[in-house]
Amino acid sequence: MTLTIRARTVLVAALGVVLSISVCVGVVLREVNASYEHQALQILESKIALGVALINDLGPLVSEGETLRAGTTVLNGDNTVVDRLKAIAGGAASLFHRDVRIATNVVRPDGTRVVGTKLAEGPVYDTVLRQGKPFRGWANVQGTMFLTAYDPLKSANGQVVGALVVGVTEKDLPSVWGVVWIAVIAATAVGTVVIAGLWWLTHRSLQPLSDLRRAMLTIADGDLMVSVPGQDRRDEVGSMAGAIEEFRQRLSHLRAAEQEAAEARQAAEAARVQAMDAAAKTVADTIGGVVRHLDTVTRQIDSEAKALVHTADVIADRASDVSGAANQATSNVQTVAAAAEEITASIAEIARQVESSTGIATEAANRAEATQSDVEALAMMSGDIGSIVRLIEEIAAQTNLLALNATIEAARAGEAGRGFAVVAEEVKRLANQTAQATVDIAQRIEAIREATGTVGGSIGTLGETVRRMHSISLSIGAAIEQQAAALSEISRNAVEAADGTGVVTRTIESVATGVGETRGAVQSIASGVSVLVDQGVALRQSVDTIVNRLQAA
Repeated sequence: MTLTIRARTVLVAALGVVLSISVCVGVVLREVNASYEHQALQILESKIALGVALINDLGPLVSEGETLRAGTTVLNGDNTVVDRLKAIAGGAASLFHRDVRIATNVVRPDGTRVVGTKLAEGPVYDTVLRQGKPFRGWANVQGTMFLTAYDPLKSANGQVVGALVVGVTEKDLPSVWGVVWIAVIAATAVGTVVIAGLWWLTHRSLQPLSDLRRAMLTIADGDLMVSVPGQDRRDEVGSMAGAIEEFRQRLSHLRAAEQEAAEARQAAEAARVQAMDAAAKTVADTIGGVVRHLDTVTRQIDSEAKALVHTADVIADRASDVSGAANQATSNVQTVAAAAEEITASIAEIARQVESSTGIATEAANRAEATQSDVEALAMMSGDIGSIVRLIEEIAAQTNLLALNATIEAARAGEAGRGFAVVAEEVKRLANQTAQATVDIAQRIEAIREATGTVGGSIGTLGETVRRMHSISLSIGAAIEQQAAALSEISRNAVEAADGTGVVTRTIESVATGVGETRGAVQSIASGVSVLVDQGVALRQSVDTIVNRLQAA
C-alpha cells in the first residue's frame, strides 16, 4: 500500500505523539511509584523505629545459644512485639536471631506463622548481619515481594545478634493506576488535538505540492502553457515551483528546437532527394551520351569491317586472276621456248605469242596497280580503325572514371547508395572489358597493317615483274625482226620469261595468302565490334538501372 506524503507525515507525527505519551506515562508511573515507595519507606521507618523501641523497652539483647533475650524476656516464639507493630501501623514484621526467623506476623495459607526459616544469602544478609547496617528495599519473603526495612539488633557490646524487619506487599501500597489512567486520558486528548492540528497544518503545507503535481501532470501531457503555482513562496515549495517553471521553460525551448530540427531534417532530405535526382540525370545524360557515341562508333566500325571484308574478297579474286594470267604467261613463255627450237617453221606463231604475252603483261600490270591501290586503301582503313579503337579506349577510360565517381557518391550516400554502388561496380567492370576488347582489336588491326604491308610489297614486286615481262615482250618483237641473228638471245629471254612468270606466280600466291589473313583479321574486328555492341547494350541497361535506383532513392 502506497501512502501519500500527507498521510505519512501525519502517521509519523501520530507515532511521535504516541511515543511521547508512552514516555510521559512511563515517567509519571515511575515518579508516582517512586513517590509511593518513598512514602511507604517513611512509614516503614516509623514502624521499625517503633519496633526497635519496643524491644529496647524490654531490656538489653543477649544471645545465648539458640535463644535471644531482651532483658528477661525470651524473644524466641514471642510474637508480642510483631503483633503490636501490626496492630499499631499494619504491615508485616519479623524478628531474627542471627539468620533464623524466631517471631513473625506473616502466616502461611494454612494459618501457621512463618518461623524457623532462615534469611537467604544475598544483599540483605550481607548488609544487615555481616556489615551491621540497615537495609531498605524490595526483598522476597517466602515467594512474595515485600518493600522492607531491615535494622540490625545489637547486644550491649555492639555485636549483631539478630535483625528486625518490617514490610508491606506491593498490593498494600497505594494504587498508581488511577493516576496513570488520568495521565493516559489527558495525554490521549492532547495527542488527539496535536494530531488534528498536524493534519490541518500538513494539509495547508502540502496543498501547494498537490497544485504542483497537477501542474507537472499537465506539463507531462504536453501542455507547456500551464502556469506553475507557488513561485512567489519563500520556502522549499517556492524553490520547487521555481525549478518546475525552469523545467517547463527549458522543455518549451527543447520542443521548439526539436521542431526546428525536424524542419531542418525535412529540408535536408528534400535537398538530398533533389541532389540525387540531379546526379541521376547527370549520370544518365553523360553515360547515355557515351553509350550512344559508342553505339555509333561500333556501327561505323562494323560497316567498315564489312567493307574491308568485301575489299579483301575483291583482292582475292583479282589475285586469282593475276595468278591465272601468270600461269598463262608461263605457258606462253614455254611455248616461245619451244618455238625458238623450231624458229624456222613458226615465226608467225612466235610473233602472235609475243603479242599475246605483251597484252597479258599489260593487263597484269594494270591489275597489279589496281591491287596496289586497294592494298593502300586497306592500310588507310586500318589506320582509321586504329583511330576509332583509340576513341573507344578513351570512351572506356571515361566510363571507368564515371563509374569510380559514382562509387564515391554511393559511399557518401550511405545505405541509400548501396544499390547504386553495386551498379557502378558493374559499369566499371564493363568499361574494363571494353578497354580489353579495344586492346585486342588494336592488336588485330596491327596484324592487318603488317599483312597489308606485305601484300603491298608483293604487289610492287608483281608490278616490277610485269613491267619486266613487257620489256621482254618488246625484246622478243625486236628479236623477231632479227630472228636469224638472235635465235640464241630469244631462247635466253624465253628462259628468263619463264623464271619471271614463276616469280609472278609465287608473288600472286603470297598476295592471296596475305589477303586471306587480312580477311581473317577483318572478321576478328567484326567479332570484336559485335562484342562492343553487346557491351554497349549492357552498359545502357546498367545506366538505366542506376538512374531508376537514384530516382527511387
